[in-house]
Amino acid sequence: MTRSANAARGPLRSRSAATVVIAVAALLIAALLITNVALWRSIDQVESDVASLRGDIAADDRADTEPGERFDAFGAELDALGERMSLLEGDVVAEFDPVALAETTTPSIFMVVAHADDDWTSVGTGFVLAKDGRRSLVVTNYHVVEGASEVFLARGRREYAGEVVKVRPAHDLALITVSADLPALEPADTPPRVGDPVMAVGAGGGLEGTVTAGIVSAVERRVDAETWLQISAQISPGNSGGPILNTQGQVIGVATWKVGLIAYEGLGFAIPIDRVCSELDIC
Repeated sequence: MTRSANAARGPLRSRSAATVVIAVAALLIAALLITNVALWRSIDQVESDVASLRGDIAADDRADTEPGERFDAFGAELDALGERMSLLEGDVVAEFDPVALAETTTPSIFMVVAHADDDWTSVGTGFVLAKDGRRSLVVTNYHVVEGASEVFLARGRREYAGEVVKVRPAHDLALITVSADLPALEPADTPPRVGDPVMAVGAGGGLEGTVTAGIVSAVERRVDAETWLQISAQISPGNSGGPILNTQGQVIGVATWKVGLIAYEGLGFAIPIDRVCSELDIC
């Protein structure tokens, strides 16, 4: 019986030992798995920390370089602004081109020669400002043609007979018609400003086609109860009735008189173009 009992217990012991071995192995495997999971989590955390650190370093680098980058951008903007200013200055210089203005406007400007019956001759300047069909309308000063029996317009070898058709003695203006299709100048579409460049074209001293340049010295200059456009471009006897031109070749006034006293220079006066247009009704 005892043997039988011991014999019966043998297999039981063997199974118990195997169970223990299996349990221990399972525990080891579980521990290994837990360790591996913890290890991977640690690795992930380390990698995350490294990435975060790299981001911080990159942010610090950007913060360190940002002032330099802004300075470089500011310098580039300054360079671009300098280039634009240079271009604008070039445009201003190119805008006032007396050579080009003289070439384009002189075909409309003539020396006015007025004769009287008693053989006196007056010389001034006139310019075409409008047209009436094939007739050209020429503006000049009244004192150039006052008392004349004959009026001629001359430029180079060409001469045209003119007829005085309208006068405004109080404003020293006269209108002459010529039976010829001549190019006309345009009245200025904007008022002149002090300091604007100007050009005067006329028969100063009887020398047809004389060109001088200057600036607008004053606008609405009050002299002898009349308002004038004051210019520094030199004018002389013979310029009377000639145009004062802006940089676009438009007429801003009609040269009329100057201060001719010794030691006085560049004090010329012109009738503003808006008064010319209103008094002669041609613009």
